[in-house]
Amino acid sequence: MQNTANLELPYLMPSQAQKHVTHNEALAMLDAIVQLAVLDRDLTAPPEAPSDGDRHIVAAGASGDWDGQDGKVAVREDGAWRFLSPQAGWIAWIADEGELFHFTGSAWASVAGTLATLQNLGLIGIGTAADATNPFSAKLNKALWAAKATGEGGDGDLRYTMNKEGAANVLSLLMQTGWSGRAELGLIGDDDLALKVSPDGSSWTTALTVDRTSGKATVAADPTDALGIASKQYADTKVARTGDVMTGNLGVHTAPFAPLGQLHLVSENTGNRGLVISQSSANAAAAVANTRKSRGTFAAPAIVSDGDFIFAFSIQPYAGGSANGGYPRTAAIAARVTGTPSGSGAGSVPTSLIFSTGAVDDGPLANERLRINETGDIQMGGTNTVINSSRHPVLRSYALASLPAPSPAGQLIYVADGSANRRMAVSDGTSWRFPDGNVVS
Repeated sequence: MQNTANLELPYLMPSQAQKHVTHNEALAMLDAIVQLAVLDRDLTAPPEAPSDGDRHIVAAGASGDWDGQDGKVAVREDGAWRFLSPQAGWIAWIADEGELFHFTGSAWASVAGTLATLQNLGLIGIGTAADATNPFSAKLNKALWAAKATGEGGDGDLRYTMNKEGAANVLSLLMQTGWSGRAELGLIGDDDLALKVSPDGSSWTTALTVDRTSGKATVAADPTDALGIASKQYADTKVARTGDVMTGNLGVHTAPFAPLGQLHLVSENTGNRGLVISQSSANAAAAVANTRKSRGTFAAPAIVSDGDFIFAFSIQPYAGGSANGGYPRTAAIAARVTGTPSGSGAGSVPTSLIFSTGAVDDGPLANERLRINETGDIQMGGTNTVINSSRHPVLRSYALASLPAPSPAGQLIYVADGSANRRMAVSDGTSWRFPDGNVVS
């Protein structure tokens, strides 16, 4: 055997003359093979001005001085090219690509591309050192997760799955500033979705909870508080839901209307727009808008009191000025407790429906004009009944000393102390007269 088994380096033979030549040839081969780093791997012909020591991996389809040397390592020595046949397992650094390649026995392949599977790693650190507390650690400015497309053998979806051992454990996304927690989102100690916030990383408030069974959302820890969402301008918060046919702007506690309204729907469309409640069912069920009023708190309600407003529908055209943001109340419909509630269980709450007009700056009502009281009487000017619940007209009663002006003609009143008898009177524009034509006296 005159050459080594792996690198085929020449041996010095006992009878050989000029042993230094053989020795130098072996050194040159070692210099070319050990710590192999080539300039490139995409040339099919020698470069125009190579330097001694330059190394290249010959690309497929080689020509010229490299003809027939595809895949071999071309080394420039003493103005000529030497070709080394790689063996399976050789490693070479490709300088112009900045990548490590290995020889498979038939071709050169990327080492990075070969590492397709990593299993059961103890620590992974990207840009930083991982440790036992954080076995996966990354220090970077951007991260991308993209779905594998159907054309690449995927299904186009991307689902990030996290699992905890039991309901009492924590599965969450913790957000920090300066390594101090500010927000946490996830299944925190139970199986309801929760969002918590903190000003200092130690004191935490549950801002939102979504029940895992009903899907109902609870805002903050105390549901009696108004929904605390604010925007810089009412037009900043917009709603556009094609599936739910919800289009326009949604403002909550927005200037100039806060704190008069917790929900403000805005439309600048030239057509008629408003709020629609729809009910579709195979029975007589109605689309219902309920209003509720109690004393006490939402969690512990107390019975209403005489004078409490239960409902008010206010009409407010823009008129300028500062009151109510320039929108005075010019008309209203309201329901008001007009008596002392009694009983328990279903209970009894005397309630009147009140209609009012005339601009006022504040309060649930404008100026009261008409009411339907708890017994069904129609009243005007307060509790003055004009038609009772038996559908009988009721005239306003006057004493002779306090008769109203008889103009305009056609008014009807009841005279409570007339000289002949107490009876109805009608105005003729000048005087009040009894039905027999006599002037009231």
